Amino acid sequence: MCLTKFSCPTCGHGYEDELEILNEGELHDFKCEKCSNPFYVLIKECVKCTVDTVFVWREKPTWETVSLLACGSCGTSYAQPDDSDEEDS
Repeated sequence: MCLTKFSCPTCGHGYEDELEILNEGELHDFKCEKCSNPFYVLIKECVKCTVDTVFVWREKPTWETVSLLACGSCGTSYAQPDDSDEEDS
């Protein structure tokens, strides 16, 4: 079992998702229980190596920021190209 760990980007207070209640691919908003500052967490699973990468921001990330993310283990981009337009006659 791989434990998801992350820290408040302001004070460094650590968190663990021991029960795996945070959904992968969903932006979660938090308020730090130590410093009371808000922050955002996104967990992404790589389609290539299946490793989960945790991303943390002090402010809500833009769609553009999220679309540029890559796997922290193998570097594979999370942006999925649209293959439907590649079939030209």
